[in-house]
Formats: sequence, C-alpha cells, structure tokens
Amino acid sequence: MIGIGGYAASKTPGVEIKTMALGSCVGVTFWEPSLKIAGMIHVAFPHGRPDSPRALRQPGYFANTGLPLIFKKLQLLGAHPNNLVIKMMGGANMLDPNNTFAIGIKNAESIKGILKDMGLRWQAEELGGDISRTVTIEVDTGIVTIQSPELPLRNL
Repeated sequence: MIGIGGYAASKTPGVEIKTMALGSCVGVTFWEPSLKIAGMIHVAFPHGRPDSPRALRQPGYFANTGLPLIFKKLQLLGAHPNNLVIKMMGGANMLDPNNTFAIGIKNAESIKGILKDMGLRWQAEELGGDISRTVTIEVDTGIVTIQSPELPLRNL
C-alpha cells in the first residue's frame, strides 16, 4: 500500500501494489513484462523544489522529484526502459467545480512531459472526471485494476 507521495516497486511473485483515493493526484504504474517487475507512484503536485522539506521527506509527492526516483528503483530491479508498460490514472477535478486551480490537469500534463523528456511513452490512461480512484497493479500479470464508488470495477 502506498499513500500520497509514496512509490514502490517489486518483482516478488504474488505482490500487488495499491494506492487509494486518487482524486486530483495521479497514479502512474509501470510494468516490465519480461521480468515481471511492477511499480507505482502516487503524485500529488506537478512540481516542487527538490530541496523543500516536503520533497526531501516525500519525493514522490511531486512529479518532478518522484518520477526519476521510481524509474531508478525499477532499473535497480532490472527493468529496461524500452520494455516498460506505463499507465496513468487520476487527475480528477475534485472540490474545485470551476476548475480554478486545475491541479488534476496540471499533474497529468506535468507527468506526461516528464515521461516524454525521459524518453518514455505511456500506453493507457484514465484521467479527469470528478471521481476518486483506487488503483492496484499485480506484479505477476501487470494487470491494473481501478475501483471507484461511482463506476464498476475495471482494468486498464
């Protein structure tokens, strides 16, 4: 289980990595199918100063500090960048009916830009709307499951 600003990676058979309550936050999953390595990060904000207390304590809280770290963690487990299946979920418009702050949109745009700059492509996304999402990725299969109170259980 990872919380806001958390990230994890595993190649242990049978493990599932899960995060709950993705509202304006964006969850990004990574799966390396040939080696069965999975990872996930729960990003709260697009950018933060790398030397800020929050970034030092929870680097995954920000896209610009967290994505490079989850990527390194995946590589340390043996994942090859060209083999990664990347998916992203969340980025909803929560508690902001006029979309004044647009945190969800900004999170998604920032993550996409950082992934592009790292030479990575994502294969699927479920972004936006006004729903909270709980996301799970299975190490063995790479199946990403999304749950939300408003919609049926689904795979991405």
